[in-house]
Amino acid sequence: MGKTHVHIHPDFASYAEFIHAVPAHEYPVDLVFCNQRNVVELTHIGNTQLVVKKYRTPIWVNRIAYTFFRKSKAQRAYENAQLLSDLDIHTATPVAYIIQESGGLIRETWFISLYIPHVPLINFCQDPENRDQLDALWKELGQFMLHAHLNGIFFPDNNGGNILVSQTPQGLRLSVVDINRLRRGKVPSLEEAMQSFEQLGLDEYTLLSPLSYYAQARQFDWERCIQQLARHRKSHNRQLTLKRLLHPSV
Repeated sequence: MGKTHVHIHPDFASYAEFIHAVPAHEYPVDLVFCNQRNVVELTHIGNTQLVVKKYRTPIWVNRIAYTFFRKSKAQRAYENAQLLSDLDIHTATPVAYIIQESGGLIRETWFISLYIPHVPLINFCQDPENRDQLDALWKELGQFMLHAHLNGIFFPDNNGGNILVSQTPQGLRLSVVDINRLRRGKVPSLEEAMQSFEQLGLDEYTLLSPLSYYAQARQFDWERCIQQLARHRKSHNRQLTLKRLLHPSV
């Protein structure tokens, strides 16, 4: 057995025993959110709910890359969560990340965060019981995207399942998860911004409200926004069609 590196946020040092037991899967599983490429599980310690995400074992080329040239997905998720928090962009509070080596190379990695009680955006807006909150949701979504982009934050995995809606005493709050591929740098261009909106998986009519707020704030030409949105949707649909032809079972 190779080395195991455990990095725990100072605020959660009291959870050390629990976190060190994660690689052996010695924790209660309250709910499995995902069990595909990655495994995402809800657990708890006392009254605190945690999410444990185990990333798929990388192929050998990526094991070399993550060991010597790039940070692991778990470490990036942890550090990106801290970055977003500093920018007042809500995400799951990072608790720890774990890296396990085998044969001198990274093999297994985990990211642990606090659980956010939520409904995924794509589910929230389709629930008839939430109809009277949709105007507030679209405004919040436009503001959320605008705040992130103006801070140079771009989410390549900006789908409606990674944007979470929470009910708070102050109203609706949006959070973003699955952030290990987050890109930080320049403010996204009009084309990049429309790509980000298209990825949400909402229909064109639904997108008009948050997109209108966003476009006005950035003084974007409305017709160009609609054209770029349509172009990205057409490209995305072609990719889905090709994927289904190549992998009929998917």
